[in-house]
Amino acid sequence: MISKHVDTCLKVNIVDTDLIPVPQRDDNLVLDALQFGDDDNTFDDLRETAKLMVMAGFQEECCAAYCSWRREFLNETLSTFGLQVQDIHKKDKAQCLIKALIVAVRILFPYERRLCDRVFGMSNISSDFAFTDVCTELATSLLSTVDTLADLIPHALEELMYEFETLFFGKYSKSLKIDARKVRKSLGILMDSENVLTYCGHGLLPVTLQLSNYIRDNSIQTASDLKQDSDGMLSPSMQLVMLTRLFERSLKVNSKNCNNPTSGYVFILNNRSYIHRDAYMHQQTSNFYFWLRKNKTKIEKYLQLYRKSSWTKILNILKLDMDESEPNAAAELMKDKLRSFNEHFYDICNDQSTWFVLDKLLRKRMINSIESILLPAYGNFIGRLQDFLGNHAYEFIKYGIIDIQDRLNNLFLVTE
Repeated sequence: MISKHVDTCLKVNIVDTDLIPVPQRDDNLVLDALQFGDDDNTFDDLRETAKLMVMAGFQEECCAAYCSWRREFLNETLSTFGLQVQDIHKKDKAQCLIKALIVAVRILFPYERRLCDRVFGMSNISSDFAFTDVCTELATSLLSTVDTLADLIPHALEELMYEFETLFFGKYSKSLKIDARKVRKSLGILMDSENVLTYCGHGLLPVTLQLSNYIRDNSIQTASDLKQDSDGMLSPSMQLVMLTRLFERSLKVNSKNCNNPTSGYVFILNNRSYIHRDAYMHQQTSNFYFWLRKNKTKIEKYLQLYRKSSWTKILNILKLDMDESEPNAAAELMKDKLRSFNEHFYDICNDQSTWFVLDKLLRKRMINSIESILLPAYGNFIGRLQDFLGNHAYEFIKYGIIDIQDRLNNLFLVTE
């Protein structure tokens, strides 16, 4: 049934006409897709299973299993029709991209929205959260590619982005709605002068602000309060689980949109450190201690990944791994190494001076961390070069130790 709807969309040459096919609405699509006959109770069994798991206290496990199943379905559907999002960038096929957008926005996402409402409508699990968790990865990947079509089909994209916004309207999915609206603005479709925040620009995700505000607003509650349900609503502890899961997934997906892994690590550090700083600044750590501790550990992890990704190559250049039994050859090798260092150091500093780090303390830590490994290695290298060349070494030395420090202190100075 779903394949029939998808196949209809794929038979139209969209890019040439700037027209988007609208599949005929089928409100029975959700039921038909999960039932194999008039007497089949698959759908009712699914809804009852979810209800029983929630009643037994397995909200998180139920939601995780359901969302994993549905994400796999989305990926398999696109794969069946040759519309895998991960291959779109490589193939650079406008037809493939726009058809993937159409299938997702006009068939798959509405289908998943109705399915979540039917499965979780009578349980304590938020259907909006489940829908958002299922669709975030695919939706974010698709949104990140829209700008490649801006010159080809602007009017069609405007229509699609508007429909995208109408699908993601709930509490948990509003960050995706905000992203779609920003895409529309970046296309020049919405006539206003508001700056557009695009990802990855090392800035903050909407879900980061949402999670930080949630921790702040619920910090005055007791641990027992956080475990209680109220009038059929999700308990605060369950809301935290869901928000943190959305946060982690959004970080992972959006960091892949950055220009390179190093830039992605800085993006992740900005978002994680914002929550960490905000929570501790307002002394709101008791009820969220375990998650905040885990978040702090991940901050340390990504600090190391940033340093390794960005500076390992330049440190390898400074290694004194030459045969000193032949001084002339060793001296020539060191001069080549120094020229290579000068080039790479300039490129890194020139690039990362345009990057943004939100937290001043985080920026200081990152720079100090670089200095702690780079300055000793560089000083040792220059000292050995002077042993070989004497005063002639200064003909090849572009940066003194103070010059290195000055360049490092000018990293991450851009304000977003």
